[in-house]
Amino acid sequence: MADQLKATEHDRMWLGASDATSEGTWPRYTKWAPGQPDGGTRENCVEMWTTSEWNDAPCFDSKAFACIVANMPQRVGFGFPCTSGLVSQATLHGGVAPHQCTFRVFGADGVRPSAHKHEFASCTQFCEALDGGGRVAEPRTAPQRQFLCRILRESGDDSMWVGLETMMGRADANWRWRSAEALTADTSSWAHGQPDNDGLCVEMWGDTTWNDRGCGGDLYANKVCPCEVPMTVASLDDDGIERYN
Repeated sequence: MADQLKATEHDRMWLGASDATSEGTWPRYTKWAPGQPDGGTRENCVEMWTTSEWNDAPCFDSKAFACIVANMPQRVGFGFPCTSGLVSQATLHGGVAPHQCTFRVFGADGVRPSAHKHEFASCTQFCEALDGGGRVAEPRTAPQRQFLCRILRESGDDSMWVGLETMMGRADANWRWRSAEALTADTSSWAHGQPDNDGLCVEMWGDTTWNDRGCGGDLYANKVCPCEVPMTVASLDDDGIERYN
């Protein structure tokens, strides 16, 4: 009996399709098994069998599942347009403001406390004091969040700071980036139920989601410190394309 149960635990998996909001309306492209779907209002979700065929099933069954995630960015040389207002002493084309930045992460060593982990205020000061200047990371895109969180997952650390703040220093006010730009639905990544107004700073967990919390004063406020820093031009190709280091 145990062997039979084990054999059936992984013979089907959930797919991201449902007719719960409109009975009988399924995705345009389907691969139903013969005679399916047949469950009516009792079976509003879709499972896939090992034959790759689909079957409608009750949504509350426990099954294997698959997730769509963003492609992982490269481990080195990951660059992106600098956030607005980043002050830098890097020399680019005679001292103009940098337009390409990257992330440098400090304290991702799986140890707490450690020499390179910081409370939020200390992390802010540390990033600003880096050669060329910098700021606490403001990961606005899925590739940026995945780049940083892969470092968390590989180090075993639980979270890192994110460069967000609240208006007027009130936890119940609107959040914005520390670069003073508004936080939008397209650039936010709050965990379910967050923010819940229990702190004035924001941490990012290893699944790329955010949580508001206190900025310091406890052991777990000493967090991994990610900094956005300008990339410097290493050379120009004959065609004028900039290469960065």
